[in-house]
Amino acid sequence: MSRTLFRTKCLSLALMSVFALTACNKESAPAQETAPQSATTTAPAESNVQQADAPKDTANLPTYRVAIDPYYPPFEYLDENGKIVGFDVDLLDAIAEKEGFKPDYQANEILNIVPSVQEGKDDLGASSIFILPERQEVVDYSESYFELPLAFLGLEKEGRPQSINDITGKTIAVQKNIVMETIVDEEYVPKGNEKHGVKSNFLAFQNVIQGHSDVMIDNVVTLQGFLPKTEGKEIYTLQLPKEKNLQLGYVVQKGNTELLNKLNSGLKKVKEDGTYDKWFGKDSQYPIVNMTVNTNAQ
Repeated sequence: MSRTLFRTKCLSLALMSVFALTACNKESAPAQETAPQSATTTAPAESNVQQADAPKDTANLPTYRVAIDPYYPPFEYLDENGKIVGFDVDLLDAIAEKEGFKPDYQANEILNIVPSVQEGKDDLGASSIFILPERQEVVDYSESYFELPLAFLGLEKEGRPQSINDITGKTIAVQKNIVMETIVDEEYVPKGNEKHGVKSNFLAFQNVIQGHSDVMIDNVVTLQGFLPKTEGKEIYTLQLPKEKNLQLGYVVQKGNTELLNKLNSGLKKVKEDGTYDKWFGKDSQYPIVNMTVNTNAQ
């Protein structure tokens, strides 16, 4: 079982499989996880959010309502004009263009997305939704389109752990009601770790930077996005075993095979068209594909 240790100055956060598929809550709240852009960010009313652009020349194509929570950069977020943009939007637009349909993006709170699709209020959910067994009982998932490794993040000055076992005894900040909190509750609290549950992963990050918690846990893409906000402090990241990686997928109403087939067919076609490289290639803001991995951890 490998453990991957990263240093912050180079940030070796590796994404094991870019074209596999991962955000999500405990089984009591069947929806996905989001990362607010700031500690005080709250989801705006739909009337204040410009809907993301759909592919051109789609007037006569079928339209599908897409539930999306625009607070999980770089997967979905609001640009300076309040328009929903991000990797999920670009990817779904590319799929729609190839499969002949039009996405109608509807801002929604993350906890409401799976129930909204389940009840038929929206046709599909495209908001970095983790593929979880309990959710597969109430909605259908597309094939995985992204795989997210998980990692701990802490301050170098507090001492850099050499392996996952060295996390034992540390205080762990984690966003409430997401799958990472379940991991902390089931695997670390019983070992004596103290959990600091907070409302967002940005607040968990602030807890670490301000010295209130020893480490935080989240996916590597989110942690990479926090790097410019370290206030000049050196940080480390320690990746969890590969079997803890999370898969992302689109969700549709149970039994909607027509739309599900379009998503899977289109996804297969766009995996090589540059959409992934734009966001995660070596020259992008999130160069996950090009990252090297330090495999010293035991």
